[in-house]
Amino acid sequence: MILGTNLKRLSNRDGTEWRTAFALATEPLLIAAIAVLGWYLLFRLTGFHAPHEDEIPLTAGGAGSIAFFFGVTVAYVYPRLWERTEVLTTALRKNDRAKFLERRDEQIPLPIHAILFTLSVALLFILSFLCYASTMSGVVTIGAAAYVIAILWKVGRIFDNPLPLLKCRTPPEWLLIDVQAFFKDEKAELARVAVLLDGH
Repeated sequence: MILGTNLKRLSNRDGTEWRTAFALATEPLLIAAIAVLGWYLLFRLTGFHAPHEDEIPLTAGGAGSIAFFFGVTVAYVYPRLWERTEVLTTALRKNDRAKFLERRDEQIPLPIHAILFTLSVALLFILSFLCYASTMSGVVTIGAAAYVIAILWKVGRIFDNPLPLLKCRTPPEWLLIDVQAFFKDEKAELARVAVLLDGH
């Protein structure tokens, strides 16, 4: 509910809100379905799973540890993404161009993406490698885990690049400005952008 309210406040009125909400609802479901299908074909049908005596160490030590580190990473990164989005929206509301440009191009560093991706794959692999008493148990476990991971990735992508949601409220020249050039020589960069806009 809170996420939906925030997305509505941030989005424009030309359909971005609905496209974002639709993607947020459907993409994780699709990824979860693919993960379940992969588990069924590669693990369930082939009988490729861990021995029963290894399930407790795999669950508690393997999956538990990976889930913990995944959660810690998400807890560290996501509040910073939201804080940046709030700074951008506040800068737009106050017409503070300099503050907007200071934070406009910030994104999650590639190593953080790599860590989250590796932890996600490792967690799904261990859960897939467990021996489930019934197919339905595997479907629920793999599907739920994949859905949660996918929706976290989707939300992260939205707030890692919130500019599409803010585009309607952002002056066009603010999106064309070269940040480094602006803070080095503001007048020259604004003149260059003005020429670009006049040419369109």
